[in-house]
Amino acid sequence: MKVVTLTLLFLILCCTSLSGATDTLRQQFVYAPEDGGAVFLVWKPINFSVLEGQRWNDGVRVVDSLLYTPMTPGREGFEAELKLPPDSEFYYCFWITENEAGDFRDYWDTRAGATVTVDPDRPIRRVGTVEGEAEGGVTIGDLGLILLVVLLVTYALLRWLSRHRLKERQIPALDRIFALGLGLAAVHLIARADIMELTPRIIWQSPRWSLVYVLSGAAQDLLLVGGVVSLGWGALAAARNRIPEGWITAGFTVITLLLALSSLVNVDTVAYLGNPFTYQWLYYSDFMTTKDSWGAIGEQASGGRAEELLFFCASVLLLSRIAELATLWGPRRAGTYLLGAALFGVISLSLLLSYRRPPPAPAGQLDNAVATFVRSAFASDTPSAFSQQSLPPGSLPFAEVPSKAPVTTPVGDDRVKNLLFIVLESVGGVYLDTYHGPQGLAAPLAPYLDRAMSFPNIYAHAPSTNCSMVSLLTGIYPKLSYESVTRELTTVDFPSLPSVLEQEGYRTSFFSSADQSWQSALDYLQHREFDVVKDYRDIECEEQFRLDVHSYRAGAGVDDECLVGELGRWLDESPHEPFFSMLWTVQAHYPYYYAGEEYDYGVGDFSYNRYLNAARHDMEMVIRVLDDLQRRGLDSTTLVVVTGDHGEAFQQHGHSGHGNTLYEEDLRVPLYLINPVLFNGQRNSGLGGSKDIPATALSLIGIAPPADWQGRNLLSSPSEEGFYFAPWTQLYFGYRKGDMKYIFNESTSTVEVYNLANDPLERMDLSSSVSPSSIDSARLRVASWVQHQNHLYESFQ
Repeated sequence: MKVVTLTLLFLILCCTSLSGATDTLRQQFVYAPEDGGAVFLVWKPINFSVLEGQRWNDGVRVVDSLLYTPMTPGREGFEAELKLPPDSEFYYCFWITENEAGDFRDYWDTRAGATVTVDPDRPIRRVGTVEGEAEGGVTIGDLGLILLVVLLVTYALLRWLSRHRLKERQIPALDRIFALGLGLAAVHLIARADIMELTPRIIWQSPRWSLVYVLSGAAQDLLLVGGVVSLGWGALAAARNRIPEGWITAGFTVITLLLALSSLVNVDTVAYLGNPFTYQWLYYSDFMTTKDSWGAIGEQASGGRAEELLFFCASVLLLSRIAELATLWGPRRAGTYLLGAALFGVISLSLLLSYRRPPPAPAGQLDNAVATFVRSAFASDTPSAFSQQSLPPGSLPFAEVPSKAPVTTPVGDDRVKNLLFIVLESVGGVYLDTYHGPQGLAAPLAPYLDRAMSFPNIYAHAPSTNCSMVSLLTGIYPKLSYESVTRELTTVDFPSLPSVLEQEGYRTSFFSSADQSWQSALDYLQHREFDVVKDYRDIECEEQFRLDVHSYRAGAGVDDECLVGELGRWLDESPHEPFFSMLWTVQAHYPYYYAGEEYDYGVGDFSYNRYLNAARHDMEMVIRVLDDLQRRGLDSTTLVVVTGDHGEAFQQHGHSGHGNTLYEEDLRVPLYLINPVLFNGQRNSGLGGSKDIPATALSLIGIAPPADWQGRNLLSSPSEEGFYFAPWTQLYFGYRKGDMKYIFNESTSTVEVYNLANDPLERMDLSSSVSPSSIDSARLRVASWVQHQNHLYESFQ
């Protein structure tokens, strides 16, 4: 009986398995993109679960409820196949990650997508159209074409109905000004709703609340619209038939379209920077001459994004024309009063609501784009309040408060004579702390940690590469300005690591896999007395990365592992002479160059995930360098310093990238001192900064740091405080003492306070609960630091 039962169960399982196999249908996809070298089919289940979709299909990745199936090149385009049961409904689109030349791309083709039911008899064939990245469902910006079509139909109908009235009456120029103002106000409200993350679904569910919310948040935008309309009104009145009204309205139309475009572009700017574009950012981008700047422009001007901007700008004109035609159906001059009343009524209501019910929003996110840029340009050279603050006696000359914690006695050894700095571009310390395990970012360093000393509390003084370059080479704080030392003080005579070591008989070199022409960094490096300076253009390597921004395809860097071979060739030239070399990577910088198979860190964002893979790749490059030194017998005689130039943000505090604010993800960097003679796995929790690293390194190889340096030896005389700044979006100054961290926003006259011991992610602002005296004390310390630094850099002029 038992045997019969088991046999029946076996037959039932087989039948079930066969039935499942029979019920599975195959959906074929063929996709021909405009210019694709690597493509994913991205799909989302409608009437089945994500886990079921993954189980039915091999090689599928799941991120944030979306399934990603890699497509393979075929004769007609890229091909993929899904296995799904009958009646399965799903949405699909395509994600292009590389172009045909192998350049990095990050474009989502949602126009070629649709929601369908599986049909094995009808393969899905699509021709690609590139559209901006689309994540998180339908946004306000996605409705540009729909709005344009609705307005176009409305305009055509109203014009046909008004054809006889147009023959009898001429639309006054003032009506045209008011109507254009209404259209401009509407587009500003749409853009502001997008910035405030109001989706069509939210607006549909709560229209009254949404309208109040947007009106209160768009006060600056509408005030600008009112000001521009008033100027147009004034121009018409002042002209008095001396200038044709048509010229004035034509000029006003151009201004209206430019302002509409600025409001729409501001949506993406705020999403990335957390703030509208400023003059300081224009300077920071080398006045739009950098590859990253053109990469951002190319992404804005690409395919669907350019069309979306065009749709909304055309909608401004159509909406204004509809308003003009509507005035023909009332008494003469009544239309002028109605249009003016509607426009200035909306502006007044917005100002009243912003005063009575201001929406909660991070600093800068509700600022108007044009007003912010103009204001930042006029205020670019205005001294900060810290530089003008009165200081109590004894505050100057500035000196850091030494740490009261017991110091680590530095262990010296005459055998350690060589010095190697490895600077990991954009690799933040928070990420090495967060991602552990076999695929953790610091995991490759594990074999060398027993011959290293690690420092978990080291900071860049500003979230900018050129600022950290100054500190790491010359042992001082960078200039406390949006202007950079590398550009403005390129040839300044100040002792640097290579100049000090050259006097001691060292060979010196600088190798970077990036483009060091930004902010005149290449010229600055050559004036620091390096024997050899090379960036990606001079390094022998075939693994070159490029950005695909349509016609702009200049080289942007080489694989960071190319630095290993370049260093080795340079060492072979004089293998017995003492040396100092600095390696500077690029792959963890936007757009996060990574060519290998990516490990899924589960962050739900492909840019973030690619960054983590690039950062781990850099750690693997460090291991290759260490292995090569060991193979050459130089591991015992070489102090290897591994650090980062700054961190990188991924919306932890409402912005991405770097150069924005002073949170931990922006500033904290790793620091490992590696040498088997000097260290055996110690961990030093002392507080330090980039300017302390060169002084510490020189002390460990028996050379006294220059007296002009501000850096301290982290092993014998650490500080209990740190100072930071970021002037490119808003003007930030930062101060840390012990576990307490203060972030002063001079642009908004606000302060944030965090206890990093209890709140390392900086989620709970304690500014309202800590004593005012502690904030005042921190403010005085920052003021003392600022005034001292300003005086120092004035002496360099």
